[in-house]
Amino acid sequence: MGISRLTAFRIVCLGLGLGACRTSLAGRYELDLEETKACVAKAKLDDPEEAEMRDETIKLLAMTTVDVLLDPSGKLQSTTQLQGHAPRAQKSQGTWRADGQRVIMKVDGEGDTSCEVDGSRLRCDKPKRNKLLTSYVLVRK
Repeated sequence: MGISRLTAFRIVCLGLGLGACRTSLAGRYELDLEETKACVAKAKLDDPEEAEMRDETIKLLAMTTVDVLLDPSGKLQSTTQLQGHAPRAQKSQGTWRADGQRVIMKVDGEGDTSCEVDGSRLRCDKPKRNKLLTSYVLVRK
């Protein structure tokens, strides 16, 4: 009986401690709609008017496409597009860096967004005026 190729690869990676064996955070991400809807549903809302907007916010998220590219060079590109009668795309650029188990994204003209690495997901928090959208989740494409 021989060792499977995958098992042999893992042994080599662990034995040699190669950094290349780890999955890189660089790559393309999209909005994880179900996880983000759960974030919106859990948002602590002090204002009753905000609570009334919860369903509308979830509907809006369902019509939104998000594409985030974390380039290995540390550059970030994102495109957010709202589907509907007149589709519009908003493009942004910036930088990103890994900081332990977090990814810090900085889009030009905005504050930092901090994301916890959770497998193929990035669980992001960004303080905004709209408390319904302070947390969202991106998933690797």
